[in-house]
Amino acid sequence: GVTNTVTISNIKIEKSSSAKPYEPYYITKDTKVVRTEDFTLTAEWEPITYTVTLDYNDGVTPNTTIQATYDSTYENLPIPTRNGYTFQGWSILPDGYKQLDYIESTGTQYIDTNYIPKINTKFELDLSFHGEFKNTNTYGGNSSFLGTRDSNTQMFAINFGGGANEKNGIYPWFNKAYKYDGQPGESFSITDNIRTNRNTIKYESGKIQYGTRGNIISKKQENQVNSIYIFGADRNFGTGSKGAFTCYDMRVYEFKIYEDDTLMKYFIPCLNTTTNKEGLYDLVNNVFVGDATNQNFNQGSVIYIDSNTNVFRDVDHTLTAIWEEE
Repeated sequence: GVTNTVTISNIKIEKSSSAKPYEPYYITKDTKVVRTEDFTLTAEWEPITYTVTLDYNDGVTPNTTIQATYDSTYENLPIPTRNGYTFQGWSILPDGYKQLDYIESTGTQYIDTNYIPKINTKFELDLSFHGEFKNTNTYGGNSSFLGTRDSNTQMFAINFGGGANEKNGIYPWFNKAYKYDGQPGESFSITDNIRTNRNTIKYESGKIQYGTRGNIISKKQENQVNSIYIFGADRNFGTGSKGAFTCYDMRVYEFKIYEDDTLMKYFIPCLNTTTNKEGLYDLVNNVFVGDATNQNFNQGSVIYIDSNTNVFRDVDHTLTAIWEEE
């Protein structure tokens, strides 16, 4: 057959058209080192394919399954029909909920995630902040948008600002005593562009990062006793009550909580169509949490999944057909 010469890193490899198909060779812990100079090993990844159950949600059609690959489109999702109903689309949420692009605060809401942070807790919160914050208290002009507090001791919290009208300051508090004259954590600044557009704020192993900015902070040294609140934390020291959120026009797009590398909670914005209340749906535990005082949020657009949607769940999961009566 025809022989082609291919040069790879100055090593000539003779490849014949009649040869067997190329099989990749990977380096493992048992591979002997034969290079005599510094060199680089590059990890190669292949996305995993998951089983997706299609729940037609019509009381007649049995569930079917398809295969879908992470970070690729679902491809060829069926468009079912049902007498007397219009098919709205497929949803990652069960019947009774509509996924939203985001939920947005109007200034007084807060959500209890029912998760108590531990020493190995890390998180990723996708948010944007478009409005202002108001604070009539005498101890500062900041506002906690994520955190937990234990009476007079603020053990875990992240604030916007540190003084009046300072919207681009991020003030994290971890394992710090915060009273009216408390000492602050290690702050850092962000930009208007980071704050007003969708960006991710991450915490892991003593480092916090928001968009392209970040800082090393004091890592928590002990488990906490109160759960994480989102959109606000305790503003009434000593009472144990949570709330009195002072920011408005803050949007949340998703929120993930991990213990080490185990995903414990995965919140996405949604509308509970039974109560007509917006909130967050936990995809890991299949639980809806709304505003603690039963208020409504402003809501983004409704999201449906179709054949052009990328697979974002890295587990086997169910898509439910959503119908609207004609």
